[in-house]
Amino acid sequence: MEALSHQQIRAVAPSVFAMSPHMSRSERYAYIPTIDVLEGLSREGFRVVKAGQSRSRIPGKADFTKHMLRLRHESTVDELPSLGGVVPEIVLKNSHDGSSSYQLLGAMF
Repeated sequence: MEALSHQQIRAVAPSVFAMSPHMSRSERYAYIPTIDVLEGLSREGFRVVKAGQSRSRIPGKADFTKHMLRLRHESTVDELPSLGGVVPEIVLKNSHDGSSSYQLLGAMF
């Protein structure tokens, strides 16, 4: 799997780049910018290999909806699956419309 550029991520998951929460969120909402988390993980050598987001039927909410990113360490991005046919990844899930919480999960694919 090849690492995705910011432009490629934005094409399939624009909500990753939301600079504020959706207007429906109150001041009590804890906004965690996905792009900030992504940049921190990038500094540690993790690269996005898959990105996606859910669809919203509510006009204006597409740029804030739930999204998921799969990341691999740069040392394993171009490798074939190992460890018995699996590759370790980090899964980052978040939304900026209150539909889900921020989650950072270890995974084996």
